[in-house]
Amino acid sequence: MNTTQINTAVPPAEAVLAALQLEPRSIRFIQSRWQRSLYQAILNWLTRYHPNADSSNLEQVRGLIESFQNLCELEAWEQASRLLRIQLNTPTGEELDDQLQTWGYYTQLVELYPKLLGKLDQQWDAQILNGLGIACNSLGQYPAALSYHQQQRSIALQLNLRAIEARALGNLGITYHCLGEFDQALDLYTQQLDIAKSLGKPEMLSRAIGGLASSYYRQGEHSKAIECYQLQLELVQEYNDPILEAKIQSNLGNVYYAQGKIDEAFRAYQFWLETAQSIGDRAGEGRAYGNLGNIYQAQNNFSQALEFYLKDFAIAQEIGDRMGAAHALGNITTAYASLKNFPQATESAQQQLQITQELGDRVHEKIAFTHLGNIYALQNYYLFAIESYKSALSIAKDLNDSASLTDLHDKLGYLYLKQQNWPQSIDQYLAARNLAAKMQDFEAESKALNNLGSIHLTLEQHSTAIDYFYQALSIRQQIGDKPGQAKLWFILGKVFKEQNQIQESIAAFRSAQKLFEEMGQHDLVERCDAVLDSLATQLGQSNRELD
Repeated sequence: MNTTQINTAVPPAEAVLAALQLEPRSIRFIQSRWQRSLYQAILNWLTRYHPNADSSNLEQVRGLIESFQNLCELEAWEQASRLLRIQLNTPTGEELDDQLQTWGYYTQLVELYPKLLGKLDQQWDAQILNGLGIACNSLGQYPAALSYHQQQRSIALQLNLRAIEARALGNLGITYHCLGEFDQALDLYTQQLDIAKSLGKPEMLSRAIGGLASSYYRQGEHSKAIECYQLQLELVQEYNDPILEAKIQSNLGNVYYAQGKIDEAFRAYQFWLETAQSIGDRAGEGRAYGNLGNIYQAQNNFSQALEFYLKDFAIAQEIGDRMGAAHALGNITTAYASLKNFPQATESAQQQLQITQELGDRVHEKIAFTHLGNIYALQNYYLFAIESYKSALSIAKDLNDSASLTDLHDKLGYLYLKQQNWPQSIDQYLAARNLAAKMQDFEAESKALNNLGSIHLTLEQHSTAIDYFYQALSIRQQIGDKPGQAKLWFILGKVFKEQNQIQESIAAFRSAQKLFEEMGQHDLVERCDAVLDSLATQLGQSNRELD
């Protein structure tokens, strides 16, 4: 064993031995040679094991873990449980099992926790099941996570432990959230909130409100998400938890990013990165790198984005976080595709697909198929792209994910359009339009109507095309989109001109001209002027012919 450095993460051996109520001098009096040997091994691990200063976090606490294993072999369950609850000298000051969770050593926790399950009382079992569920969820083992948290809740109900029931409900909500079942997650978070209110515990209230916020965010209800996160921040500031405060800021960063508020998102992610690094939260650090990569990706700084995504992936691999690795691979795929490195992009997407299928992570499996479709589409491999999008579409239907369904129908509509498969393209755009209308996604609805108009125009079905363009125009007017309105008036002007409907064409071009003028787009104003002059001449000639 290495004795060159003193381990600062683990408390002094004397303190650990005192917590275990283990007197070194009494070991020699143990009658059983086998037991005496194991207790001596525990003593050696606690007093003689000193890892190097640059060793990993796991190596820092190896002496404690080995001692725990030996205590379990001795069936010294009470001592083993005390060891698992030893408070460490880390920035977060957490107990051993909680610290392993913060560090992201989920695989190790899945190995340690079951040794104590059913060995002490039911309340202890509920705590073990809580830890097992969280670790399994983090590893993407969702069925196991659900099972553990359901068992945890059953014990809580049996013993009337309301706080533990609330924790179980919240954890079940997290797992259903990861599975993309947001309505179910929202219901569980609401039940958790009701219990938290009845108990009047701010920490519990904070967790429940944070869960609600994450569900609202994933459902695209950004205003509600921000409202919940800000309320959660107020609660956290009351009981002074700066680490959780930083996590909430990061979650707010996700909402800001979705709203296009890039600067606010960047500051939130950077703050969380620094906090995660300071407390040794490797999983949190990885997520922060991924989020910062998203910022650079949005700014078209693809090389920088890739660098951050690869850091995220490396950490996920290091701590055995397969779900995190799959998420990072999705981002890596996007960056490689943006850099037009399609072989690497395809490889990353296929890796992501394999992991998500092994984990049963339907949400990210859908994303992986979508990534593959995007890559094939960029290379004009339309048949492969269509098959990938159809696979993603099937999963999105199972998940009742309307936003993804709308996007995928739009993508398929475009690919069928490129193949000049007009009926299929029309069907896909109609599906996208109907879904968008149901969600009140006016941008997506108008886009689909515009595309439908263009297809019918190509098919020389002018009256149908004009009807779709007017429907799209109505939506653009409703949402106050001047550029969109101007573009549609210009298109309508051209269609009317081709149909020799001069008066209607003049009216449309004048409407477009007025909007271009309001937006200061003088080149387009001049273009409208030229067309209007031509139309006026054409109208004059027509009138003279009638005379």
